[in-house]
Amino acid sequence: MRMRFMVLVLACTLLLSLGLAEIHRMSLPAAVAEGRVFAEMHGTGGSTGDAVTVEVSRADAGREPLHLTIPAGTRLGASNGSDQGMVVAGIAGRVIDSLRYTPANEIIVDLKSKRSPSMYLPAGSKQTSLEIRSLVAALQNNQAQPPHAAGPHLLRVTRGESVVYVLEAYCVEFDKDNPDPSTTFHFGSVDPTLRCILRTGHSEELSTSAIQAAVWIETDGVTLQHMSQKFPVSESEWNDAVGVYRRCARPVN
Repeated sequence: MRMRFMVLVLACTLLLSLGLAEIHRMSLPAAVAEGRVFAEMHGTGGSTGDAVTVEVSRADAGREPLHLTIPAGTRLGASNGSDQGMVVAGIAGRVIDSLRYTPANEIIVDLKSKRSPSMYLPAGSKQTSLEIRSLVAALQNNQAQPPHAAGPHLLRVTRGESVVYVLEAYCVEFDKDNPDPSTTFHFGSVDPTLRCILRTGHSEELSTSAIQAAVWIETDGVTLQHMSQKFPVSESEWNDAVGVYRRCARPVN
């Protein structure tokens, strides 16, 4: 019995020494608030869909790998008061080059990850790295494509890396400007009505335009006529948006 106990202890010690510590799951906003990771978010110039990038790196010396998510309905406040805030639907994927990202719905940060020099210049700058400028242009032109990925959609930050992810997000202040790459964001609270709109829109496979319309109906009370002056939406997409909104909030007259 004593020998078995000693073998078990040695096995556990070996696993820990190999870095196979207990996995800790939490939200990215909570990990930022607790000082476990750095996260720097920027706009892409768009209002809808792949509209935010986030750079993530390890901030602490913790041993356990972190599995991070962003709850649907999380509000993002804009650094510039003239730009729209956003609401996050989820993680779209990890940037792998100037035209592609690999699908992901969870960010894994291991115990050896640490912060590297930012891919971005200071907030307020109109320039970013060449690769990110190319990706932003591709996102704006709907040319960035997520390649097919086999197996779980999980991502790992390795030693000395800061990794950039694309977030699916939607603007929430219709009459303000679209956030551009110089716009930074901070995490706000989860809005339950917007969370319902985003989840319902995805489950019913609505277009991004319809989901954006439903979000603006909730946050700004837009009408079809008002929205069409700035953002193209078909009558069928508008009807889809109103239907989702009615199920998640109050009726639209």
